[in-house]
Amino acid sequence: MSEHSSSLHSYANIRLVNGASYLPPIIDRLNSYEAHYDAQEELHAFYYPFGQIELKSQPEGYQVSLHAGETVGLSRLKDLAAVAIKLYTKEEAPDILWEGDHAGEQPLPQFRLMNVVSTRYFTPHMLRIRFSGEDLKRFSLFGAMHVRLLLPTQDVPQPVWPIMGPNGLPFWPDETKRPAARAYTIRNLNIEEGWMEIDFYIHETEGLASQWAKNAREGDIAGLMGPVGRPLRQAKQYLIGTDMTGLPAVGRMLEEFAPDVTGHVLIAVDAQSDIQPLTHPEGVTIEWIVNADQDAAATVLTDRLRALPWPDGSDSFGWFAGEADTAKIMRDYWRKQLGKSRDQTLVAGYWQKDSTGFMAG
Repeated sequence: MSEHSSSLHSYANIRLVNGASYLPPIIDRLNSYEAHYDAQEELHAFYYPFGQIELKSQPEGYQVSLHAGETVGLSRLKDLAAVAIKLYTKEEAPDILWEGDHAGEQPLPQFRLMNVVSTRYFTPHMLRIRFSGEDLKRFSLFGAMHVRLLLPTQDVPQPVWPIMGPNGLPFWPDETKRPAARAYTIRNLNIEEGWMEIDFYIHETEGLASQWAKNAREGDIAGLMGPVGRPLRQAKQYLIGTDMTGLPAVGRMLEEFAPDVTGHVLIAVDAQSDIQPLTHPEGVTIEWIVNADQDAAATVLTDRLRALPWPDGSDSFGWFAGEADTAKIMRDYWRKQLGKSRDQTLVAGYWQKDSTGFMAG
């Protein structure tokens, strides 16, 4: 039943009492990664460009089978399947043990140790850091734009880096030396030269990651895992809104859009000097909201975005990123009032008021 040439095979038998009840959100999550989904009675198959996941639901749990043509695809399938199952079966917390090809390996395919090459302020509040690392091709795959940075802290200045656990997910040999993790967007990537750039929003209420970024110097190291996050669904028309935390993601999306894409983009920034030159298709309009008061800016952002008409036609998509409460306003408006589905929108809370932790991813 394979739609792909699959020379590598992994499988796991996962014991569950109430497996059938967990299936709908698991299916929904696996589908959200641009899968072609096929169901035949209790067998659920998800086809991706890099391989396939087959999940058979039985009274005693799940039989999960993975097929891929390459090692990088197989590790991605393990990651997708294990995260989805682990996330929605928490109350039973089943063991996930992959058998078959590459079982028991310890190197973690999604991990890289990165070195700081340079730092520069792109605008007064946006610091761009270039990292170098080996074999970065993985981070151009799967349609995902985000990574999880693993950073040393004052309490853990010499962290232990992750290896692969038996479930295919990251495992720390010493939990007391685990680095801090924050999600960020890959702003620029050069696979041939072996570097990537990440933009850090530097503001008054500094979190751990922005403090690290401000103090970063050439030769500093950081861990990196990924890519993470849902791929952006390709569409002809987009409605996009963000504050400065989502600006790196919006900048990259606009650069990668096809020339015939149309849409409207609203971006809230702290000051006129924070406005960036953005490459975008001719049919995309960009509107900047300048206000140092983040609460006031968020209100203007959501009011203007909700006042814009949803693009005509079925091939349209809404994307929003910002503070968690602001994101909820847009999610409720697009999903509940306009009735747009998860396939038509992606809304992310990248940060939360009165908190310094970064939530993206």
